Amino acid sequence: CMQLTGTYESPYESKPRKVTIHPYRLCLIKQAWYVIGHLDGESEAKTFRVVRFKSVRMLDQSAAIPADFDLRTFFGNAWAVYRGDTSYDVELRFEPEAAKIVTETTWHHTQQVKQHRDGRVTLSFNVDGLNEILHWILGWAGKVKVMAPDELKELHIQVLEDAVQMNSEA
Repeated sequence: CMQLTGTYESPYESKPRKVTIHPYRLCLIKQAWYVIGHLDGESEAKTFRVVRFKSVRMLDQSAAIPADFDLRTFFGNAWAVYRGDTSYDVELRFEPEAAKIVTETTWHHTQQVKQHRDGRVTLSFNVDGLNEILHWILGWAGKVKVMAPDELKELHIQVLEDAVQMNSEA
């Protein structure tokens, strides 16, 4: 595998930057392509969304790929691709009208499902970080209650309150 160089534009940085990457893997995760590798001069693996490359070309230099790199270990219990520093036990209770739809899919490899007699369903997960799962939960607004952890419940409420405020302004 060869090194890659190009211009990468991240929404988390003020301007595009030139990068040289030692790519380990190319993977499709939840309908988006990602390169996993480390930047030249660094050793920590990072996740780069392919569509954010504004230019890219292969160099005539071999990539340094750790022999012990394991993609499953790298992602850990991330909801998708960005692994947080803290692990959380998440419990979500879905209303009956969402229960059948939400249980048709295995959303995460730690998923556990508990059916309730009243038609509701509780999904439980162990995830590393809350940001990605929060965005997924928002898609179920009005049909899901965050039971745990409190940090996720507070984030969920804050985002919903911000949305109401934004959409109430004249």
